[in-house]
Amino acid sequence: LDKTTYSFIDIFSVPMGWNTKLFQRFQHISLNVGKIGGIAVYGAHPNVDCDVQLYKFVSPKLCIVNLDNLAIKHKLFEILDRRKEFKYIRIQSIDLATTITEIQEYIYKGYYIVYEYIDELTPQITGNIPEFVYARHEFLLKNLRVVVLATSDKLYKQALAIRGSHVNLSISTNGVDYEYWKADKDQFEMPCELKEIVEQGKIIVGYHGALAKWIDYRALKNIAQSEKYILLLIGFEHDESLKESGILNIKNVYYLGPKPYGELVKYAVWYDIAILPFMLNEITLSVSPVKIFEYMALQKPIVSSALPECKKYKSCIIADSAEDYSTKVEEAYGLRNNREYLDILASEALKNTWESITQKTVDLVYRCKEYEQTFFGEKSEKGVPDVVNQSSSR
Repeated sequence: LDKTTYSFIDIFSVPMGWNTKLFQRFQHISLNVGKIGGIAVYGAHPNVDCDVQLYKFVSPKLCIVNLDNLAIKHKLFEILDRRKEFKYIRIQSIDLATTITEIQEYIYKGYYIVYEYIDELTPQITGNIPEFVYARHEFLLKNLRVVVLATSDKLYKQALAIRGSHVNLSISTNGVDYEYWKADKDQFEMPCELKEIVEQGKIIVGYHGALAKWIDYRALKNIAQSEKYILLLIGFEHDESLKESGILNIKNVYYLGPKPYGELVKYAVWYDIAILPFMLNEITLSVSPVKIFEYMALQKPIVSSALPECKKYKSCIIADSAEDYSTKVEEAYGLRNNREYLDILASEALKNTWESITQKTVDLVYRCKEYEQTFFGEKSEKGVPDVVNQSSSR
């Protein structure tokens, strides 16, 4: 910290782990902090980051620290507490560790708080949810000093209903590392697992991501029943739904399991069409799917279920039912070389880069700081918790 030039510190303070099965929003934002003048600290976990007993630099502006070890976490915050630079802590709604008391401590010591409301609070996503997580959710949404980012329109409306104010509240969808995903087959040697698939000369319909109960397996079967398609699935099994669906018994369905994020693009460049076959339910109606932005940057025609966050984009061809997927996949295949459509894909990807999303996050926190006195000149302002005086340990 003493030897590096930066204007702010971004802290992700829970041991979520860096090398997780799904590379998600929390990692992407930490990666992009250095590109816009900051430095990031990210919570590693020894179960998934086997080489991180203490800390490791992913880049000169990103250090992952073993925050599963409480002694290390305590020492890290001794260091960070003394830093005078502008600093904030990102907390996500799926965080099952950080307590209200810890948040009050952070605020008391001068950290700003960014609360990312990224998914419905449901055991179907995170498993068992402790009661304090629901209490923390309401506490953070009601605290107008906290910057709240909702990743979808639905989550934004939920947050606004609890918050009762637009102060420090914004929509911030998920995004894409455009330079990584803007790739071509010629850049990579074909993975050996794909040779048998590609040599068949069929149209490859690809999906990568979690395979879970919210996947519309009926839609997948409707695609797979046609001999002209190969259905290529990549990702980890979130539950037993993939096995129970029977989809793996169809001969032109190939499941390759999960792939590391750094290798994923080498497989995805071989898609002819990319799909997002989510069922419509309370979970998926709130989702901003990362993979549609990756598909956009890949320049692959996209067929998606009628999710609100997909219907926002011209590049997403909407299948209105499981049966409609076959028709829309055919339509998408006809667009694979359409210059106008490819330009739309590129344009929408470039409007949703992780770098721009990270910049927006930082700008919102700076604005919070700039107008803090205007909003919160009186400690006892009605409806705004007096966090400093509530901190029981001070």
